[in-house]
Amino acid sequence: MSTDTNDPRPADDTDAATITQNDDQQPAPPPQQAAPADNEEDGDAQPFAPLPRHVAPSVAETAWNDDEDLEPGDDIGNRLDGPAHHERTTTSEAEAADAGAKRRRRRGKKPAEGEAASAADAQPGQPGKQPRKQRGPQQPQRERPAFHIGEEVFGKVVEISEHAVFVDLSGKGRAICDRAELSEDALPQIGDHFVAKVHGDGSRGGNVVLSIKPERADDAKPRVEAAASSGELVNGLVTGVIKGGVEVDIDGLRAFAPGSHVDLKLGANLHHLVGSRLAFKVMTYAKNGRDIVVTRREMLEQEVAATRKRALALLEPGRIVKGVIRSVVEWGVFVAIPEAENVEGLVHISEMSWT
Repeated sequence: MSTDTNDPRPADDTDAATITQNDDQQPAPPPQQAAPADNEEDGDAQPFAPLPRHVAPSVAETAWNDDEDLEPGDDIGNRLDGPAHHERTTTSEAEAADAGAKRRRRRGKKPAEGEAASAADAQPGQPGKQPRKQRGPQQPQRERPAFHIGEEVFGKVVEISEHAVFVDLSGKGRAICDRAELSEDALPQIGDHFVAKVHGDGSRGGNVVLSIKPERADDAKPRVEAAASSGELVNGLVTGVIKGGVEVDIDGLRAFAPGSHVDLKLGANLHHLVGSRLAFKVMTYAKNGRDIVVTRREMLEQEVAATRKRALALLEPGRIVKGVIRSVVEWGVFVAIPEAENVEGLVHISEMSWT
C-alpha cells in the first residue's frame, strides 16, 4: 500500500483490506458520504472507497526495533511505556545551580530547638557544640592567692632586719612588714606572734605585704605625685622580687622597679635587695597611684662613674697590686683590685704564665 497522500492511483481491494486491519487497532472514523462516480455508463451508483489514513506507531512499537543497529543502552528507559528518546526532559544548568543552592541553604540552617538544647547540654568530652578556640598562645592560669587584701592575719616572726620584719604565715606564705610602722616599744622579737592586715596579696610572685597602718597610703599619694613632676627622690622598701624587676612599697603605695633600673649588671640576682630601703626616682605616676614605676639607674650610673674615678686615682703604672680573679675567658682573665674600689682589669693570656 502506498502511504504517499499525493499518489493519484485509485484505491483497490488490497488497500481496503489494509485499512480494515488498521481499524482493529484504532477507533473507526466517522462514516463518509459516497461520492458519485465520474464515469457512470449505466447510471448505477458505485460506492466510493475511502482514502488510506496514516496511523502513527505506538510507543511500544518504537521501543525496540530489531532491524535498526542500536548501541548497547540505547533502549534503556523505552522498554516501558514512557516518553521516547526525543521526548525526554533534561536538567538545564540553571536548574542544577538552583538545586545546589537549596541544598546549601538547608545545610546552613540552624538546628532545631531540641538539637540546640542537646548540643548545649553536651559535655566537653562528648560530641556537641565545640568550644571556641582561643587566639594566640594560651596563658597559664594564675594561682589564687591564699590571702585577700584587708584580711587580718597572724604569723610567727622569723627575721628582723634594719628596715623590715619577716613573718611566716603558718606555712602558707612569707610576709614582710615595714619596720617604720612599728615603734621601738612595739617591736617584736624573733619567735613572737605578729598580727597585721594584708596590704599586698603577693599574687605577682613577691612576698605578702603586711601593714598596721594601711591608711597611710592616702597621705603618700600627693607626695609621690609631686615627686614624679619635680624629679625629687623618694624612699621605698623593696618587698619582693617578681618577673622583670622588684616590688617597692613607698609608704603604703605599691610601685614597680625594672631589674635593669636597680642593677646595671644584666640578669643579676636581686633577692639581696629584699628588705632594703633605697632611694628611687618616680618615672610614672598614673591611675591615681595604682600604676607607679620607679628607677635607680641614673643614680647607679653616677655612683659607678665616681667609684671608677677614685679607683683610677689610686692606681699608677708599674705599681704591683693584688687581685681577685672574677671570670676566665679565652683571651685571658678579669681581675678585681680590692685596693682600688674593686675595679676590674683584664690580664691577657699572653701575659700569663704557670710558673
